[in-house]
Amino acid sequence: MADLKFIRQRPSKVARYYDTESRHNNRSVWPGVHQTYGVRLETDNRTWVTGLNADAASIRAIKNPKLKEAAQKEASDRLDFFTKHFNQDLSATSDFWSDYRLDLVRRDLLEYTLDLEKPEEALQYYVAIANRRLAPSEEDLDEPAYENTFLYVYDPKLHISRRARLRELKDEVGSLIHAQRNNPDRLFYWVAYLNMQPNIHMSREELYEKLNNYRDTKKTVEEFEALELVLNKDSEELQAAYLFRQARQKKRIVKVGSQYTLLEHELGKTDSEAIDTLLLPENTHLLDSLMDLAR
Repeated sequence: MADLKFIRQRPSKVARYYDTESRHNNRSVWPGVHQTYGVRLETDNRTWVTGLNADAASIRAIKNPKLKEAAQKEASDRLDFFTKHFNQDLSATSDFWSDYRLDLVRRDLLEYTLDLEKPEEALQYYVAIANRRLAPSEEDLDEPAYENTFLYVYDPKLHISRRARLRELKDEVGSLIHAQRNNPDRLFYWVAYLNMQPNIHMSREELYEKLNNYRDTKKTVEEFEALELVLNKDSEELQAAYLFRQARQKKRIVKVGSQYTLLEHELGKTDSEAIDTLLLPENTHLLDSLMDLAR
């Protein structure tokens, strides 16, 4: 039985700016365009991002030991399977990846499928997800990590009853905020992560009101799901994101070439890569060096 993943486009910021979604049927690119993408390198510039590497930075950054172990096993099992099928070296440092292309934007197709029962298509899927060329859902496109992504996996089952889902999300988001009403630090880092520029001297009541006012501006399932994702983030990630932004503003984290650097350590090319790097267990000393910037 086929295991189908439906791939769709959502108009990017550039497409919305030029209003191409109304002229080109809700696309980010022109209907006749066919685009392929290469595989990106990790910050060490020698390890490919494949989705098959149990020692990938994204997996090493997972805090929960059980979740990390499960992710490592999943990546290792995938590597074994695809290596045997293709009879190729698919390790993260293999030359195989230098020429590998992700065929993601299909000419004249607003939607197409990848069948995970077919190894060639399954490999495309896992590599695209790992490279953030493809978001696991439309809601994930609202996450900072996917700011340059416009392709996502569409699940028809999730769109059966949007009205009921919206009601549920409103209640869930309200409950999450209310449960932390007496935790000013958590409220502060939420407000900061959502780019509402909190003052470190703001009271608990002011932060709580600011969050509720922000929630009241949301109208769609996607907006509430994106907000819920932020509210469910680990305290460590929220704080790391705040420290990164503060350190960048104060020039303690700077870009050298294309890389963010801190204390001569390369963190990554993007905000999300840099924050993930700061959260790695071996980089605790780097994060500690910024703690004077914490609330």
